[in-house]
Amino acid sequence: MDVLEPRGAAGGPAPQRAAMKAALFVGLEGTLVDEPRFGSAIGPIPYVPGAREALSTLARAGFHIVVVANQSGLALGRFSRWEFSRREAKLQQEMQQAGVELGPFVICPHAPGPDGRPACLCRLPAPGLLVRAARSRGLDMASSWIVGSTREEVEAGWRAGCRSVQLQAATCSAPPAAPASASTSVREATRRCADWTTVVHDLLTEPHRVQALP
Repeated sequence: MDVLEPRGAAGGPAPQRAAMKAALFVGLEGTLVDEPRFGSAIGPIPYVPGAREALSTLARAGFHIVVVANQSGLALGRFSRWEFSRREAKLQQEMQQAGVELGPFVICPHAPGPDGRPACLCRLPAPGLLVRAARSRGLDMASSWIVGSTREEVEAGWRAGCRSVQLQAATCSAPPAAPASASTSVREATRRCADWTTVVHDLLTEPHRVQALP
């Protein structure tokens, strides 16, 4: 897993735009896997219906797949980094068998503040995870999408400069949303999809349609 620890802005020059590629950022719980607490789960991984097949299709179409997630259970002691990494490796192996090469998950390990709002620069809906992944992996945010099941994931996509799909396909109960800042309105998704089949259709039929940020 690629953990964003508290520190200054990532150093080094950004990759040249000519070498950049479109990414598909994917939320974890409720988007890729149909379980609310991935890090502390055991046994077979229950995937959201159609997720593996959809990501295989999108990877073949040229999208670089990146899993992003808040994992405050690490800070709260609900599971260890070793337990999370073991579960991550299992998912990566199963996705590889489906034709999808996943790099390390990009996660925020920090707990929210006492009021439930982010207490760091990387906890979604802050864009830190996406920005770091874009810089380190040479991703073009203007050509990229995020697919998530929560408002935090949608908002993070907007803030990072990519388009968003809110997916409503999982049956698990997602962790409760953090309160929205009184000074920041949570923006709507570019698309809303009831299943991964629709996500694939929308991304492949209009992959370069850009909606201006409000």
